[in-house]
Amino acid sequence: MKINWKRVLIAAVWSEFGVAAVYVPARLYGGSAFIPIAILNFIVWMFLGGLWVARRIDSQFLLHGALVGAFASIVWLFLGPIVLPGQVALLRGFLGTLRLIFDPIKIPAAAAGAYIGPVNNLRWERFVHSSAPEVPFE
Repeated sequence: MKINWKRVLIAAVWSEFGVAAVYVPARLYGGSAFIPIAILNFIVWMFLGGLWVARRIDSQFLLHGALVGAFASIVWLFLGPIVLPGQVALLRGFLGTLRLIFDPIKIPAAAAGAYIGPVNNLRWERFVHSSAPEVPFE
């Protein structure tokens, strides 16, 4: 099976915009709660990106999920200075060290979402196509 690059790139960009939507307010106003909020935020959005990318593929789920996480890390390199334009020095300094924590979390989180995705699809298909008796309307 070929890698579905279009879905991988869309999931990576979508996940990073979701991360940025929570990350920026948490960074600016979160105070001491910033680190736990940011880590949970990365895990949730990458998991959802991996879950979404696995919906329409037949195999290589973990590879697709890992690619979502890897490309999301690359997307943040370009998205970070756009989202936080006045804090480019902060992105290079403080966030540069935090990237050692955040970026490795993205890959297994997205891979976990992609691994769980087919299981949910199978359950959904069984639920939709179950042989439940139809009740006629009278």
